[in-house]
Amino acid sequence: MTSSSNILTPEKDANLCQKCQMKEICQLTTHTLPPIEMAPLEMNILSATLEHLPKKESNTNSKRERDEEIERLEEWIKNKRAGLRYIQVSPFDVALQKTGMVTDEAEDSREIRNSSISYNFRSRTSTTRSSSSGPTTPRNTDNLDSLTNIMADVESLTIGQRRKQRRSASSAKSGISSIIDAHNSSVVPLASLLDPSSLPIEKKTPQRGEIDPNDLHISDKVLGEGQLGVVRLGYYRGLIVACKSKRQYTRSHLFLDQAKREMMFAAKLSACRHINRYIGWVSCHRHLVEENKPNGYYGKDKEFLYIVQRYVPNGDSRNYLEKRASSFKPQEVLQASICLFAALTDAHALNIGIVDLKLENFLIDSSGAGWLTDFGSCVEFAQGVETVNLDEEKVAWTEHVASPEMFQKHTFSKASDVFMATLIIAELMTADISDVDFQNQILRRNSSTGKVSFSSNLIDPIFKEFFTLLKLGLSNNPNSRPTAGAILDYLLTMKE
Repeated sequence: MTSSSNILTPEKDANLCQKCQMKEICQLTTHTLPPIEMAPLEMNILSATLEHLPKKESNTNSKRERDEEIERLEEWIKNKRAGLRYIQVSPFDVALQKTGMVTDEAEDSREIRNSSISYNFRSRTSTTRSSSSGPTTPRNTDNLDSLTNIMADVESLTIGQRRKQRRSASSAKSGISSIIDAHNSSVVPLASLLDPSSLPIEKKTPQRGEIDPNDLHISDKVLGEGQLGVVRLGYYRGLIVACKSKRQYTRSHLFLDQAKREMMFAAKLSACRHINRYIGWVSCHRHLVEENKPNGYYGKDKEFLYIVQRYVPNGDSRNYLEKRASSFKPQEVLQASICLFAALTDAHALNIGIVDLKLENFLIDSSGAGWLTDFGSCVEFAQGVETVNLDEEKVAWTEHVASPEMFQKHTFSKASDVFMATLIIAELMTADISDVDFQNQILRRNSSTGKVSFSSNLIDPIFKEFFTLLKLGLSNNPNSRPTAGAILDYLLTMKE
């Protein structure tokens, strides 16, 4: 006998003749019947389907019988809801749904409770039922085609892993609609692919310290130049700023490495006294921020890095000395010296060395206060380490202002910063003396060893209170030089 799970009986259409109905029924069976057996087929199918159903005595009061069955069914579902792992789909369930005897709540209780496990649907048409089976109800064979529709819907759904999960016709329809909507929302029209300008532009999340290029305007006025970079006057959100960028013909990777190091140490030194604060940075095309840079100039497709700093009107100390009509007074030198060694004391307390300490990296504002800038050559001392090898650090430094140990062995310590800072003080006192005379007659440096023999003969006697400090700070032996904090205390005592 053919199993009832393999027999799918379609719903009869009143508009079809009996012969057509029999032909459709024949096509849905699991075996092929010759045309002469089409007439008695309906009784065979009904017999095979109904022999598994328990018989129930007829009741003339169909409405009362229907109400009792609904009550028993709801009570059975309520008792079984908590303990069921999954419910098998059977023609019995489909018939109840079709006739309206199963509510939505009862139908929802038959969903798979654990979605992480794939279950196969099985027919509950076995001849023997367990004691926990639900109440029995005569089946309407005209409603068995619902099972075919449900199984087709479930088979068509592929979400994550392909699994067979029982769904009602309405839930399957809504699930397919949501998939189609999600797909349509992610489809890019062909016109947008052909014209990229019509695509929506995603806003890039700014990084720490990054500024908007639309807020920055850089002029052609040069404020100063270094080994790798040039500083020009700029305007940012109502502030006059100094903008540092790569010099022409400088290799980009060299400048970028130094700029990255500079911004890192600028952040670490931002808490120190008399450190020139950095406002931010931006990487963009030159024509977006620079004047007189049209779109058609050479290298327009390249992006350039700009570091934005606070603007000091007088610029660096060397330019300021050249522009001044008169020499520095002792009080002006004292004020600038206090600012310089205050910044150096705080930096050394953080185990950071400046390395490239010179007049070009020391700014003096209109009030006479000094500000340390340009930290691209800074180094950080490890705990318990007092010296570093400059060749290993691969930082830039200026030879004609370097200490003797830097000149000879390329080693650097905090005492090396003290030597170069003391040299800045000596240069502030001798603005009217040329660089050549300063090197040969005041500093008297040995070109082969880098050692100096300081002489105060050409320095104005009004600075005589500084002479002892200069001799100690310019000592050839780094161990004989006082610390930055000791010199700061000495300068503060002079101010009193």
